[in-house]
Amino acid sequence: MKSVKNLIVMMFVSFALAVSAMASEKVSLPTFDVTFNGQLVSSDARQYPLIVYKDITYIPMTYYDTRFLGLATDWNNETRTISIKKADTSFAYRDYYSDKTNKKSDKAEICSFNIVVNGKAIDNKKEEYPLLVYRDVTYFPLTWRFAVDEFGWNYSFSLEEGLAITSDNKPLTKILLPDIRTNEPSVATDGKYWYYTGNNNKIYRLIRGDWADGTYEPEVIHTLEYTYYSDTTLVGFSYWQGNVFMTYHIGGASTGTTYRYKINSDGSCERSTEGTYYYGMIGANVYKIDADGFTVERYNSGRTGTSTVYYRFDGSEEYIELKLDGVRFGEYRSTDLSLNDGGQLLGTNAEGNTWFNDPQVIGSRIYLTGYDEKSNTNSSLYVCDTKTGEIKKLIDNVGVFYAFSGWDNAAKAVVDMIIYDRQGTRYRYSTYSLSELVIDTNVRPMKMANLESSCLAVVGDDGKTAEVKCYDGYGSGSIKTTIFETDSGMEFNVVNGNLYAYNYNQSDRKLAVFYKIQDNFVTGENAQNIFVTDHSVLFIVNDEKPYVFEVELD
Repeated sequence: MKSVKNLIVMMFVSFALAVSAMASEKVSLPTFDVTFNGQLVSSDARQYPLIVYKDITYIPMTYYDTRFLGLATDWNNETRTISIKKADTSFAYRDYYSDKTNKKSDKAEICSFNIVVNGKAIDNKKEEYPLLVYRDVTYFPLTWRFAVDEFGWNYSFSLEEGLAITSDNKPLTKILLPDIRTNEPSVATDGKYWYYTGNNNKIYRLIRGDWADGTYEPEVIHTLEYTYYSDTTLVGFSYWQGNVFMTYHIGGASTGTTYRYKINSDGSCERSTEGTYYYGMIGANVYKIDADGFTVERYNSGRTGTSTVYYRFDGSEEYIELKLDGVRFGEYRSTDLSLNDGGQLLGTNAEGNTWFNDPQVIGSRIYLTGYDEKSNTNSSLYVCDTKTGEIKKLIDNVGVFYAFSGWDNAAKAVVDMIIYDRQGTRYRYSTYSLSELVIDTNVRPMKMANLESSCLAVVGDDGKTAEVKCYDGYGSGSIKTTIFETDSGMEFNVVNGNLYAYNYNQSDRKLAVFYKIQDNFVTGENAQNIFVTDHSVLFIVNDEKPYVFEVELD
């Protein structure tokens, strides 16, 4: 993995021997301390050390150094141009440690290729402090003009403290947890405790303040059930409504056992024998929605079975089943898609090309898909009015959908609106006007999610790139779009009004994108075991050994 990463770094920000030089210049290692975002940068044995030229410190434009400081770099081989700009990135610090001690002085070369900084061309021949190439990597001068004016960094220097650079991208904090498992660990938090996988198949919890002051007294709250392979069982944590859940599997895929637990506030682990905890919600077998005055549940009778949807009024023990002659609710059917379609992210059953689908609630109404078993057509969207018990079909040929309450321009009143996909076209439907409006074309149907007054959809085009679109309250236009590469698909979750999109890129195992309507940032690649709560984001970065980082939300 390390060699692959180094190759990627060199491709994007290093230009190797193909870069010509105007002249060789003498450079030296800094004789003072240098810190980036509070991280001391040691150049003594660094593969890409900081260097000093004409009494100005230069930093290497490596993949990780730039992104740690909130920059993005790109190299255009055809025009021989390096582009450097500010970006919303939050990467872990990489020390680029080498087992070789660097010389105190050396030779660097002045860059002769084109340079663009924040969209502005730089004439390197006229620069008092030109960009340099050292060890086949571009080096940038830390002058006030670039560090402060262009990149927006806080910049200070003193003989006592040395040089300090602080960027304004979101910081990542390394968490030191005692006895954390070295083989694919998992970490979770409920705000008060850390929960994590330790060695010897143990699950620990530790008060969050303890790790910071060096008082390490983790408590063993669970030991994984017997396994032949110590510390190789993968453990997944999830979070829902203030509770942390834990899932792991022992044994073969078909003959083994899946263990699911809710971790209680006293540290006890309460086992569940039904359902799959997916982001804390009970997923594959039971899905539950607590609405205002009633509760909705969708129950799947196994992977080869069917879906049944009920609702129950608060204070009553009677469950009312949603029934229409021949209609299977809580599922959607598409004759145009196969079970192996990479664009589908919903749980599937064994009924050919039929997917389980979750209902949605607006006020007293339940929206859900269903399909008529007597016909071979795609599913339709239905609505149930819990006040009257009436169920009616709204729209034919609907699979993935999202219903929300927003403004209708014509009615000047709050009505229900629905965004849905139909054969590669995205529509908006108004329950007031009973009409639909095209808002996107040539898209693949994928999951949608509620982002307060907005509707978010994830769509793909050619299977190599994906778009994360956030629509306005009318559902009539995209107000923010993020495009990135993906070769495997996406998932996302909404917690406390923030959206987190996970791009599962097979070549780098997993790239996490955390996205909010107000802002967005991207973690370093190879992020794993992502855990999201309403106050923090945790994820693991595996290089030679695992690291854990946390992002505190605003």
